[in-house]
Amino acid sequence: CHTLYRFLTETYPDVPIFVCTPPHSIDELVGRDGVTYRHGNLSAFVSVIRETAACYGFPVIDLYGTIGFQPFTEDSRNRFMPDGIHPNDAGAERIARRIGNAMSAY
Repeated sequence: CHTLYRFLTETYPDVPIFVCTPPHSIDELVGRDGVTYRHGNLSAFVSVIRETAACYGFPVIDLYGTIGFQPFTEDSRNRFMPDGIHPNDAGAERIARRIGNAMSAY
């Protein structure tokens, strides 16, 4: 994240930069020790995104914590991300609205 954020600040010094966390994924597996993931620990990755963005002063649009859909629930998965990973049109619209609202606040 530092390499990317440094590149962005050096390449686009006058452009506001926002960072988004990824939304939840069906790959999440809940264990006794908290949440673990088949493809690495997504919650740890989200933490790194947040911490590194704070280091650079970038606003974080928290899709992971606030998007309002969870692919573990059948209704939510069917409505917003049928494959459990990628949003469909309704999911993309919700994400776009969340990003737009966050950006308009700055």
